[in-house]
Amino acid sequence: MLKTALLAMLAPMMLLGMSSSSSAQTASQTSRVPLIGDDTTDPVVKEFYAQVRKRGGEPLNLHRTMANAPVFMGASSAMAYAIRYSAEVQRVYRELTIIRSVQRNGGHYEEMQHRPMAMSCGITTAQLDAIANWKTSKLFDDKQRAVLAWADGVSDPKGPSDKAAADMKKFFSNKELVELTMIAANYAGTAMFTRALHTPLEPGAGDPNTAYGKC
Repeated sequence: MLKTALLAMLAPMMLLGMSSSSSAQTASQTSRVPLIGDDTTDPVVKEFYAQVRKRGGEPLNLHRTMANAPVFMGASSAMAYAIRYSAEVQRVYRELTIIRSVQRNGGHYEEMQHRPMAMSCGITTAQLDAIANWKTSKLFDDKQRAVLAWADGVSDPKGPSDKAAADMKKFFSNKELVELTMIAANYAGTAMFTRALHTPLEPGAGDPNTAYGKC
């Protein structure tokens, strides 16, 4: 009886602590596949790592996880670079879409990587902290709210509502709407990927001074 009573008392506390503990688990968990090192002999992976460094970065654990399947890594990276360098829609709306999409799909790894990028695009720390509860927040304008609602809808099994689509078309061209939809879908999948394979965060992930990419 005593044990049952203690468990009943602790249960709410455990639930309250789940969000903070999930962050720690993501940072310290062990990857379910090898993180491919710089000593790889695969030419595709070697070239990819070289290109990352040529752009001024270092291969992330996401890359080192994907490098177990080099051809798939290359295809995924082509999409990532298109999102980063070739999209027409403003970068700030890309980052809002990315962060909300990965939140909806358990992508703590991606959220930590993209928070500094979003800040470099002008999104405030307060806004970043409020994205998870954007519907009740007063920190977002109508255009930002349309983007966040669309990202929510893309991750919903029923898809976005007609109202969400109409709201988006007030602010974005058809091309931009397609770009943001592809970005939402792509990062939802990336979140599922890192979540499934327990991709660990790098030390210092989320630090604006060492962020992977700027606006």
